[in-house]
Amino acid sequence: MSDPTRDEISAMIAASEARNETKLARLEGKIDTLTATITAAINANAAANTAQNEAIKEKISSGEQYNHDSRWILIGTVLTSAFALGALAVALATYGDALFGRGMNVRDVVQAVVKEQQEQRKSAPMTQEQLPPPVMQKPTKKD
Repeated sequence: MSDPTRDEISAMIAASEARNETKLARLEGKIDTLTATITAAINANAAANTAQNEAIKEKISSGEQYNHDSRWILIGTVLTSAFALGALAVALATYGDALFGRGMNVRDVVQAVVKEQQEQRKSAPMTQEQLPPPVMQKPTKKD
């Protein structure tokens, strides 16, 4: 084998450089494609996140409005209950003795009527209709 000449060596170096340039150009193309793909994915995620963030903000806003409305309903209920309890206390203080006295009067009237009816039964002779029905004894078995 003969030694390569200077021109041959230059041609081999040029071919090697051309292959390296081709590989480098392909690598740059792949990097550009990958960068574009990643950028598109990031932009798509950012848009989706923005939409989700807006939806979350809307839900939070509606929740805050619900809490605000509920708070006023609760305050109104507490104030109404306090007013009702106050009115009940005033009514009991004003009319409690009268109502209690009426109950006592009704009890006294009922007791008087019961005593009167008992006295009438004792003093009046019993008629056939007033007598309780006769009770028949059960027959006993004889062994």
